[in-house]
Formats: sequence, C-alpha cells, structure tokens
Amino acid sequence: MAHTVDNAGPKKVRRTPKIIFACKSNTCRSQMAEGWGNAWIQKRNVQMRQESSERPVLSSCSGSDRGVTPTSSPNVQVNIHVGSVALNDSSVYEPSSSSKCCGDICDTTFEKKVVKAKAVETMALDGVDISSCVPKTFQDLDILPPSTEKNRSSSTFTEMGEDRKSIDKLVILCACTDEINEDLINSAKSVEEWNVDAPTAAEKSGEVNAYRRVSHEIKVRVDSLMQRMFNDIVLHEEKLRENIQIAGDETNALSEGKVEC
Repeated sequence: MAHTVDNAGPKKVRRTPKIIFACKSNTCRSQMAEGWGNAWIQKRNVQMRQESSERPVLSSCSGSDRGVTPTSSPNVQVNIHVGSVALNDSSVYEPSSSSKCCGDICDTTFEKKVVKAKAVETMALDGVDISSCVPKTFQDLDILPPSTEKNRSSSTFTEMGEDRKSIDKLVILCACTDEINEDLINSAKSVEEWNVDAPTAAEKSGEVNAYRRVSHEIKVRVDSLMQRMFNDIVLHEEKLRENIQIAGDETNALSEGKVEC
C-alpha cells in the first residue's frame, strides 16, 4: 500500500537581503555608496538581460531594479536591496528659508537637506545618476527595530531569521560612532566601519579632486562587498535547491513504499 505524505505546513518567504550605507547626514558618502551599490547590481542585470535579449532600465536610487540572477541558476531571481541612511535623524534637517524671527523669538521651521551637488556631479562623471536621491532617516527606511518586530505574528517572526534583524549589512562610512541611531545598530546583523575621508573637509584643506578620489575609493570597497554578498546568496540558493531535491527524493521514496515509516 502506498503511503501518503503530508508536506503541508508554514513556508518561509525568501527575504530580500538588505545592505544599508550610513554617514552622519546621508548627503554625500553614503549616497555615493548607495549609487555604486545599485550600479553594480544593474551592471549584473545588464549582462543577464543581454544574454536573454532584454532591454535594461537603469536608475541608481532606492527603489531601482535590483534583481540579480546567478549564472549558476538562471531560473532563480535573487534580490539585493541597497539603500542609505543618516546616522543621526536630526542631521537630515536644517532650518528652512521661511523661518522668521521677531526680536529674540524665532518661529523656526525645518526642511530636509539635499544631497551635496558636488557628490551628484562627481558620480555623474562615471555615469551614475544620484540626482533624484534624498537624505533619509531611520524611519524613512521603513524598518522596524527588533523590539517592535517581536510583536508581529509567529509566521512573520520566523521569516525574519533567528535574530530577527532586518539589515543584513550596515556599513558606516565615517568616524561618527557617537552619532549612531541605536535602533539602526540594533536592526543590523553585521556592521562594518570604513572610515572614508569626508571629501568636503579634504577639499577645504586644498585637495583639488577630493570628491573624485573619495568616490573611487568607495566604489572599490562597494564592489568588493557586493561580490561577497552575491557569492553568499548564490551559495545559499544552491544549498536550498539541494535540500529541496533531497526532501523531494525522500517524499517520492515514501510515497512509493520504499522507505519504512
């Protein structure tokens, strides 16, 4: 008699790995890093689309196409989310031009800063467009800190992983550890500190091509990080497929009565 095997049960949703770059106000270095990260992914997509004669659509800000298909498994779409954020939410804002003072009393309103023009211009020299990017706070990332995620349903609780942290890799590009948002750090599984020079300060000290130098230094480190993350994803997918194949073989053996229960 054939055995009936019930494989019903909760299924995990493959969560998109997140890489977040951070600097004090998210107006320069971390925006460059986000741009280079998305450019790396888009280059990979272009290569894959050329093989399938598809036309790519490029954008270098958050929300752009980030799908990366490993060459070893063309039927699996692996996504990497690349973003950036300010270490300190208050650093994203500055007094607006509409603020008014009457004597010692000021009616001050605040508005978000913009990405530094020289950062935008420098990235454009290498074909990466970050002109539509904006500085972001932790809240703008739409990531709940671990303490909040614990209140979610059990199914989502499982999908978040064993430590339930939403950011797979947090990269801090400046020596600003005293400026770090605690929720941001607590939401990261792994943190790297790169301590990249501030191009504005370097330029003020007399370095002519400070922005270009810093941009290219960031690119080298971002390319290396993206390749490492991509390799990890490919290995994970391969192991996942192997486990699925093993489970399928065992199920078939049971259904055919070849394995004793």
